[in-house]
Amino acid sequence: MADDRPTFEDPEQDEDGSFRFGPRAALRPVPVSLPQRTARPGDHVPDTEADWLDTHGLCVRAVSVRGHSHRFLGEIRQDSFAIGLTDEHLVVAVSDGVGSAVNSHRGSAFLAHHAVGPRGIADAVLGAVENGAEADLSGLASLLIHEAARDGVAPDTVAATLIVALIGLEETDGDGREVVVAQIGDSTAWVTTADGWECLEDDPQSGSGPLSTDVLPMPHHTRATIRRHSLRRTETLALVSDGVGNILSANPSFGHELGVIWEKCAPTPSTLLSLVDATVKSYDDDRTFVGVRFG
Repeated sequence: MADDRPTFEDPEQDEDGSFRFGPRAALRPVPVSLPQRTARPGDHVPDTEADWLDTHGLCVRAVSVRGHSHRFLGEIRQDSFAIGLTDEHLVVAVSDGVGSAVNSHRGSAFLAHHAVGPRGIADAVLGAVENGAEADLSGLASLLIHEAARDGVAPDTVAATLIVALIGLEETDGDGREVVVAQIGDSTAWVTTADGWECLEDDPQSGSGPLSTDVLPMPHHTRATIRRHSLRRTETLALVSDGVGNILSANPSFGHELGVIWEKCAPTPSTLLSLVDATVKSYDDDRTFVGVRFG
């Protein structure tokens, strides 16, 4: 009987200690120049950001790294993430600034921060779940437009996608946690499987065709798609920018290794970072990964 189980290639380590999946790429992960700085004091965005939290039986590990092409060109990291808590939910958010929008790093930071805050989007998202409709995030979009006006920049220049997950702090049916995901744009949500990860939507980048570059970002697009999931013990939910999602779709070995480190417990941020920032030829965008493991 034929063995239909997938086979996975082990990652290699380059001379600088970084991981690599597949052939060598022209761009190395190590920055060769400082990122461009904006005129605003305090507006520096670090090359790499990490955070972690264990609460209510949920383990959060989050990393965001500047894309290899952005490092090579001295461009700023445009991805952002945030973690928050309400009385009933752990809230995590990932926002990906649109590459052509010169202030999108500000937009992504603003959206992620405000989406998980005490006056965030939980009410709008949970209300949409009850009504079986898309969530209207026009309130958050209006705040972003106001912030852009205060900074003297056009709303188009702060355009960014947003994906947010609300994970229940209490178990719902014996061993599950209810998860509600709200999504605007091409960042995606994934859950662990025996062989790697499964996208919680019809993955827009699956198949053999060219990768899509079309996004519908905030603040001009305000209707969020809603999805529900029950997170079981030992499962991990991940919110990722398309810089990670595209690789998960195209490189099974990358997804397998990224799943292995979550099998027995949540990894340290440094362990997660070593894989998220691995070299995968032709995939050089910013990468953000926020994982939540239950149990």
